Amino acid sequence: MNVVIVTADAALDGGCREALKNYGFELSSAVTLPAALAAAAAKPLHLGRPDLFVLAGLPLEEAKSAAGAVRADPKCKAAGILAVDDKLGPAESSSLLDAGADDCYNRPFLPAIFAARVRGVLRRLKGRPVETDPSTFLKPREGLVIQPVERLVLVDGAAAPLDRLQFDILIHLARTPGKVVALTELSATLGLDDDHASAHKLEEKLIDLRLKLGRLRSALSLDGQGGVEFKT
Repeated sequence: MNVVIVTADAALDGGCREALKNYGFELSSAVTLPAALAAAAAKPLHLGRPDLFVLAGLPLEEAKSAAGAVRADPKCKAAGILAVDDKLGPAESSSLLDAGADDCYNRPFLPAIFAARVRGVLRRLKGRPVETDPSTFLKPREGLVIQPVERLVLVDGAAAPLDRLQFDILIHLARTPGKVVALTELSATLGLDDDHASAHKLEEKLIDLRLKLGRLRSALSLDGQGGVEFKT
């Protein structure tokens, strides 16, 4: 799924990208909404149009104008719009929703909450992801389906009871199949502390994750030397 982050704030752009990096989205950025729409128009249709515009830290009138421009654009009008700014009060949020935004996030930026808001907008727009729409799922191995928006893993059609960290581990490894990833590298990627305790915690999570994958446990291979690999 294509998520476009519209912001002139490089730090906020980086924070949004970091929060969404493990969800399998195609991320792009633009300083202004016109630039984002121009890039979308230039993109071949078979590569997909934006599914969501994140209007991050834009002045209120600019954000309202951007929301209206998305709704008026024939190629992007069906996309979701999420406005993000910790300065938004009830009146400002209401005016943005009236202008065409689907949701507003006006609390101090927290990556996990922001990512949940993004998934929530996409879920409402798309409905529950299904296998007929390949943009909403990963299928790295027969019998294994990963749905990034819903943070759901299906093994032979049944939901696997993964916790948040196990989901993040699996989706990261499944997107780099055949590569042996050191636990220290994986720990850094997932934002864990770089110490012995974190590596030990990851190893425990991986062992439990393999059990939760049932007959597909062989997809995850621990090499006994502090590395793990996803096998197709």
